[in-house]
Amino acid sequence: MNELKTVQAHIDYLRGLIRQISDDSVFSDKYLYKTLSDARSKILKQRVNSGYKPTAWSYNTICVPFEKAEFHDCDCIETGCKVMKSVIEIPEPVAIKDRALITLTDLSGANVIGNRSSRRVKASKYSPISKGKVFWDIVNRKIVVFNDLETEIYLVKAIFAEPYDLNDIPKYNLFGECEDDSVKCFNPDTDYFPIDQGLNSDMYAIALEMLNVSFKAIEDRSNDGQSNLNPDTQ
Repeated sequence: MNELKTVQAHIDYLRGLIRQISDDSVFSDKYLYKTLSDARSKILKQRVNSGYKPTAWSYNTICVPFEKAEFHDCDCIETGCKVMKSVIEIPEPVAIKDRALITLTDLSGANVIGNRSSRRVKASKYSPISKGKVFWDIVNRKIVVFNDLETEIYLVKAIFAEPYDLNDIPKYNLFGECEDDSVKCFNPDTDYFPIDQGLNSDMYAIALEMLNVSFKAIEDRSNDGQSNLNPDTQ
């Protein structure tokens, strides 16, 4: 049974691997978490660029309220200057070759809103393709939705580069209301660390390399029956 779920569980497992051949006390939990987070982003980026499709376990989905606002720019697109803008800044998602791993949908999750560059649309604002079509872009770390001034809440689904950033975002309900500022979109003590279970071993290998800990030495001990490198068999 795999017990590697929370942030602390992953940190403890990585620390156990280090301890097999080195002194783990030189690394703080905060440092090990940051290393794991960077290793997670790296392996996911490598795999997706190679055609791998991450499962839902690598994603986080959050409710994000929007408000009517001005799109402060030098000119206006076809629909005018009014847009819907997220009330919060969006943490940076993992980016691959041609896109970021983030989608915007309505509350059903079925209707995906297209992502287009607002600059490109303004340059071709008279094109019948872009005229009146709802789309979104990220401007100054906020999501801006064009051509729909009615929808006040969307679902944002993404592989965030730093899951812990969600700990700064309050959890909103389906009405766009924050009932309790202390309840966040990510609780590192109880929520799963977002990574496909099948990628755990590769994530650890990359993390150990970042820490200059010999992965081969640990692997050799595993082959000798002195340790178990595969976290999925724990």
